[in-house]
Amino acid sequence: MRADRGANPGADRSPDGNPGRSTDPGADPEEVRAAAERFADARAEADVKAVTLRPAGERFASVRRGYPRDTVDALVSRVAEALRGRVRLTPEEVLADRFDIARRGYDRAEVDAWRDRTADLLIRRRLDDAAGD
Repeated sequence: MRADRGANPGADRSPDGNPGRSTDPGADPEEVRAAAERFADARAEADVKAVTLRPAGERFASVRRGYPRDTVDALVSRVAEALRGRVRLTPEEVLADRFDIARRGYDRAEVDAWRDRTADLLIRRRLDDAAGD
């Protein structure tokens, strides 16, 4: 038995015996769910913002046939301004933008996934603002 575990070697185990997964019997499931939601929201916002901080022309993977960089970069710039509170941008506007296909453009799947995350973020912000009123 290792000396640093003390007298109770199973103290850092959950009831099912898994190490490192101890549970707090007093944890409120609703508080845990709310904390997990806050974490997911913060992660989604960080992912969306990370794209806005990259240099234009380098925001997504480059592919032989994809969305035109200049058009996508214009949307990313509008999103960055909206996140700073300088312009109003709705989730519907983010999703309504349609892009042509160009040679040497941005990866369509990456851009579409980012647009979905951005729209979700804007919806959550709208709901938070409505709840705060």
